[in-house]
Amino acid sequence: MIRLLLLLFFTITCNASAVTLEEKIGQMIMIGFKGTAVNKGWTETVAEQIKEKRVGGILLLKRNIASPSQIKQLTSYLQNISTETLLIAVDQEGGKVQRLSKTNGFTNYKTAEDTADMLTTNKALKQYEKMASQLKKTGINFNLAPVVDLNISENSPAIGALERSFSKNPQTVIKYARAFITAHHEFNILTTLKHFPGHGSALKDSHKGITDITETWSENELKPFKSLIKDNLADSVMVGHLFNRHLDKRYPATLSQKIIGNILRKQLGFSGVVISDDLQMKALSRYYSMKEVAIKAVNAGCDILIFANYFNPDKYLPNKIISILKQAVKNKVIDKENIENSYRKIMKLKDKIKSPAL
Repeated sequence: MIRLLLLLFFTITCNASAVTLEEKIGQMIMIGFKGTAVNKGWTETVAEQIKEKRVGGILLLKRNIASPSQIKQLTSYLQNISTETLLIAVDQEGGKVQRLSKTNGFTNYKTAEDTADMLTTNKALKQYEKMASQLKKTGINFNLAPVVDLNISENSPAIGALERSFSKNPQTVIKYARAFITAHHEFNILTTLKHFPGHGSALKDSHKGITDITETWSENELKPFKSLIKDNLADSVMVGHLFNRHLDKRYPATLSQKIIGNILRKQLGFSGVVISDDLQMKALSRYYSMKEVAIKAVNAGCDILIFANYFNPDKYLPNKIISILKQAVKNKVIDKENIENSYRKIMKLKDKIKSPAL
């Protein structure tokens, strides 16, 4: 028995040490791309990057989805060539933000606001079970939702104006977010809470430029995150490009160790995967180089780095990010242990997909 345990220990140790630094960084990269066809154009480039373990996840946008049969073929192809479970993510909230909709052969779902206004939590659960079932059939295993931002400003361009928030009441948000997550877990679909530390009071859209919430944000906006984390319902947390000088005088949340490390990790007790919002959004790209963004996001505590390749498309971005981060480790600008920790958390998250039920 002791001999067997020793053999198992050395096997696990050898397997862990066999993973290179480049491969560990690759697991931290979630990439978007153009195209719908298998073995063609950019899709083929992404496939090679997945094979070479330079990408750990892909982000599907509407440009990738033409029909149920097409997206199933694409996800199956990419998943099958990956030696590790590939995270296949999509923003499927309902309303204005649903990449799978009637336009490409799927179902339209209510906005979060209408869901909370018109449906009981039990009916909302049924709605989200149908949504999760469709995702499962397409091979998607990660829904970048629910939005748990409070509807502080109904005219907030990225949240309130698009009816993406369940309510301005934290308890209502918690109830409906719980229904959303529970439904997805029934089908082994991962979810994320977004956008930390709270986007609902923002008067600007981080897709377009800096989003300063200093004068509008309140600690009340942390309540949904805190409650769902406490109830072990947070597979991951997405951090937004939100600047609040009371929380960090210098950096927006995605690049802030104070916000991720002190508030999300220590104050709220979250130990899982932190995922960035798209790091190519203008809220960052107007003020920082890609090198600065990648290094600062990792040092702040982001585990998965999203590059949607929507604003600044670049087929070979994963190679560039790996090179940047590897050099930063070599130069001791990034502590190698940060990469190790992120890799362990990501692999643990991927293991959840393999479980009979989340």
